[in-house]
Amino acid sequence: MYFIPDILRRELSDDGERTVLVLYHRFADWKQAPSYASGWHLCLDGLIGLLAGKKMPCLKAYMEFSITTLRAALVK
Repeated sequence: MYFIPDILRRELSDDGERTVLVLYHRFADWKQAPSYASGWHLCLDGLIGLLAGKKMPCLKAYMEFSITTLRAALVK
């Protein structure tokens, strides 16, 4: 087995009146893909909100809310 380091590359480019963000994330542990995807989804939603001038909640508070909601649903 050989080690493949994680690589995260961000590229910003000008596209007329907007800026395009391209993310490349290479990782070796494919079992983590769903976790990485959901994490990037949350980060990008937060970035979009901040750029739109919204006050975004802390990720820690979001996670605590999600865990509490999940536990409550499982207990029922």
